[in-house]
Amino acid sequence: MRRAAAPWSLCFALLGAGFGALAQDEPAPGETPATDGGEAGEPTEEGGEAEDLTTTAPANANPRPVLPVQNNELARNQLGEDLSLPPAGSSLGTGLRLRPWLVFQPSYRVSVFHDDNVFRQSFSNRDTDIEITNTFTGRLSATRERWDAAISYSAIFRDYIENSNLSSVDHLVQTSGGLRFNRVSFALNGSAGWSSRPTDPQFNGGQQRRFTSQALLTTTVTITQRVGVQVESQVQRIDFLNRRFDFFDQLGYGANGFVTFNPNLPVTFLAGGGYRELQYTNRDATAPDLALTGGLVGIGVATADQSLTFDLRLGYEVGRILKRRAFTRSAPEGVIVTAAGGWQPNPLTGFTLTFTRQITFSAQSSSLTLTRADLAVNRSLPLNTGVFLRVGWSLQENLDAADRRTVDLTLGGTWDPLPWLSVGAQTSYLSSRSRIFDYGVFRIGASLTLRL
Repeated sequence: MRRAAAPWSLCFALLGAGFGALAQDEPAPGETPATDGGEAGEPTEEGGEAEDLTTTAPANANPRPVLPVQNNELARNQLGEDLSLPPAGSSLGTGLRLRPWLVFQPSYRVSVFHDDNVFRQSFSNRDTDIEITNTFTGRLSATRERWDAAISYSAIFRDYIENSNLSSVDHLVQTSGGLRFNRVSFALNGSAGWSSRPTDPQFNGGQQRRFTSQALLTTTVTITQRVGVQVESQVQRIDFLNRRFDFFDQLGYGANGFVTFNPNLPVTFLAGGGYRELQYTNRDATAPDLALTGGLVGIGVATADQSLTFDLRLGYEVGRILKRRAFTRSAPEGVIVTAAGGWQPNPLTGFTLTFTRQITFSAQSSSLTLTRADLAVNRSLPLNTGVFLRVGWSLQENLDAADRRTVDLTLGGTWDPLPWLSVGAQTSYLSSRSRIFDYGVFRIGASLTLRL
């Protein structure tokens, strides 16, 4: 199971829309959104710290959906590993087999962490607390000869010892499915999240409720042994339930169409184009509605054992303003890039890299492009039967108005004395720096996981 972790993490890291992100205008990590027309407030949070969500991403029937990474909280939750909890192993067990083809996997995890900068404030203005998180997860999966489907649900309850008013409940639903015929196959991935996270990365540590959903449908048609057609369609919605931030509410949708060519089994070339729209749905919105059309070429590489995967897309997009509002500049256009790779030389070591340059409009920074790079290295060391020590390092570069760099170093371990029981501990330090704001956060804690 460990060998499959890196490729599937890449699949979800690449779930995007069109050639860039369909709905990319959540406030930039590290900044507080403006409420009076566009100037950023005091930055308060990180750009890359993973959430405490323990749902393992359902398997995708499409082996390699090469789509741009998204920079919103829900997408980060989908990356698979729970970095703020003991990172070795899955929170899910083998499950209960209800039918020969139907499996239910329940789990419960409780964690207690000391956090020396709960609100991700400056070095001189820290607020420490003890965070207690209870996570309940259930996953139902079905596998048949021609189709497969899976749905998972997590409820995350957070409580704080000193700041008791910050308690919150988050919900995450993930679903996937595939339908396969001789020459045609369909793969569907969907997610929905209801968030009221108290140490919210974008909102100054205040309770901020929002709903985010997205769905991606990939249709693949095999024309000959080496030539095929692939169509990717996605819709995404972000809805802030606090009226103060209604002007960020947005809807994005679009589709890509490609001709694919397989000169050799591990390599796929593609060429095509697509169309997408980004609409701000609230009457208080100040950002423009955009339509973007462009062409794209790409290459995908995957070894037979999936230990090495790499996808690259290059293209050019031309924008058109559908509704101008307060926007006075010309429509954005430019080069777009998406690259993602993963290498797992052995079951205990993994490297991942993603890079994106997207054409969009940010109501937060008034930027017409978003450029982001992520690099992660993880190493697990078996110390004894059921005992693992793991070291992780990650770097994130956000080349937008804030030009933020985030580095995270983690050291943790797990002990699995029984198939249904896991005990773990972890310490981590995250450093985030930008042109306008720097902060750091140290976390240490332990967790207990029960699973079937």
